[in-house]
Amino acid sequence: MKKVLGLLVLLFAFSSAGFTLNPCFPSGITFSTQHDIDIYKEINAGCTEIIGDVIIEGNDIVDLDGIDIITTINGSLIIRNCPILTNTSGLLNLSTIGGNFEFRNNDSKPNFHGFAGLTNIGADLIIQDNDVLNSLKGVTVLSITFPGLNNVTTILGDIY
Repeated sequence: MKKVLGLLVLLFAFSSAGFTLNPCFPSGITFSTQHDIDIYKEINAGCTEIIGDVIIEGNDIVDLDGIDIITTINGSLIIRNCPILTNTSGLLNLSTIGGNFEFRNNDSKPNFHGFAGLTNIGADLIIQDNDVLNSLKGVTVLSITFPGLNNVTTILGDIY
């Protein structure tokens, strides 16, 4: 009885502190507004590793600061259709993307400095259809330069 009670107290302590014993978002998560991003760490304090895909797609998304606790995405990271996104620094703690890293159809001129902690991309790197992205200074991957991607050591897929 004491062991069961002790286990229950331990489980309650972890859940009260915001930790989770379950995988976070095995089916993925979609951020479609700035508000979704801003409240992420308030309601998901223990979710630093996302099992599924992370999709960021929304007309009012300006920055990614609210998701700065994410360190690993086992699925793909897809940032698309964010016409006013200019600041990616909320992803500075992200070190691994297990699937594709896609940056598509973003009409603003964002910086990629938020990806300075990124070291591994498990599949393809796709940066496509970003009309105002006319300069990619910073890091050379093959003969292509990407600011903020200095620490990427592995891309297991292709570069588009």
